[in-house]
Amino acid sequence: MRHALLVTAIALVAAAPLSAQRAADARALVAQAERLQDVDDAHALRLVEQALPMLRRPEDRALRLKAVALQCWTSAGSAEPGAMLALAERGMEEARRAGDARSYADLRVCRGYAHDAAGQGDLAVADFDFGVREGRRLRDDPLLAAALLVRGEFRSYRGELGGALEDLNQAYALYARLRVESRTHHTLNAIANVYADRRVAQYDRAIEYYRQLLSIHQRTGAQENVATVLYNLGSTLEQKGDLDAALGYYRRALEAERRLGDAGEVAECSRAIGVVLSKLGRPAEALRWLDQALAYFDAHGEAESAARARLSRGAAQRRLGRNADALRDLDSAAVRFRATGNARFMEKVQDERAQALAATGDVRGALDARTAQIALQSALGDQLREENTSRLRVQFDAEKKEQENRALLRENALRGRALRDAARIRSLQTIVIGLTSVIIAFLAFAVVRHVRNERRLRTLA
Repeated sequence: MRHALLVTAIALVAAAPLSAQRAADARALVAQAERLQDVDDAHALRLVEQALPMLRRPEDRALRLKAVALQCWTSAGSAEPGAMLALAERGMEEARRAGDARSYADLRVCRGYAHDAAGQGDLAVADFDFGVREGRRLRDDPLLAAALLVRGEFRSYRGELGGALEDLNQAYALYARLRVESRTHHTLNAIANVYADRRVAQYDRAIEYYRQLLSIHQRTGAQENVATVLYNLGSTLEQKGDLDAALGYYRRALEAERRLGDAGEVAECSRAIGVVLSKLGRPAEALRWLDQALAYFDAHGEAESAARARLSRGAAQRRLGRNADALRDLDSAAVRFRATGNARFMEKVQDERAQALAATGDVRGALDARTAQIALQSALGDQLREENTSRLRVQFDAEKKEQENRALLRENALRGRALRDAARIRSLQTIVIGLTSVIIAFLAFAVVRHVRNERRLRTLA
């Protein structure tokens, strides 16, 4: 019995440094994954998954929760929404039990991203709002910036452009102050996306930002980001009406994505090329590209992308005079956009439906679709105006406060200068009085001496 206890004690002593070494190794892996996040998510995810089995001790809990949050975020580009959702919720429960408010909020924002990917917009925005509130409450700038960024992108996609720009501007300022270059560039790209929207129509400013980013990414060799910016330049030029230039950028983006081996982005570029070809009066050629894209999205369960591809294919079908086929695609897309509350894309669907129904002679149906489109346009326009008004009011209040602060600073500066001048005058007065006293004493001494000399001279005489 004594021998068995001794063996156990020796084993525990031997295991202690081994556990410490495993924790150190895990810490190094998590740190490396953090550096690779946003640069090479796939590699970062492998490092995190390698580290997690090493983090089982109670004292490793904080690092483990950081690793779980990293696992959630780095899996966003590859995991199915359901798997990502489950991963986030397991991590949230672990963080809740550990009393780790920061990790809980981070994982909840990640869950919001999964809800968004699954088309559950209301659940997504609730998670994003929670992350923003917690980031401010905890005074955690990285958490706040991440929540503002994803909420801003979410709002932008849904057409809530004023709120999107407000979120993204705040996120950009935070990331710039934190000196997180990859996120700063990502946020600038998202801001450019807002400027490129046809309801904002600041195309030249968006193009300026994209070209800045393209130069940066080409210089650093970030090929995924190069492909993204090429696509965004194509999209902006398409909105601007320069279709030939847009097609050129889309083709460059497609080649870049093919080199990277990203089949999903290849499909998205194919859809974009199809849209431009359709607008250029080449709808038959466009359909080949759109069919390829739609086949990929359907096969991989990407419902939102599939709906956008059906909207694009419906427009091409209409241009070919295949109005019944067009309406089937458009109605299918409308089901998805209505379910996710996406007014921005529903407005486009109703525009295409109105034209297709009018071509079939269904005047009543065309009128209803056009009325629905106008209502959506009006709602989106009112929303943008309201958001712009609120943002301008906030901006005006901030500028007014800044002006008041500057005036107060000027007043304080003037008061301080007056006090300094008064002190200087008092000092000069003291010096002058002192000098005057010295001069008077010297003159008195000189007079007395002169009188004495006079008396001495008279005595001598």
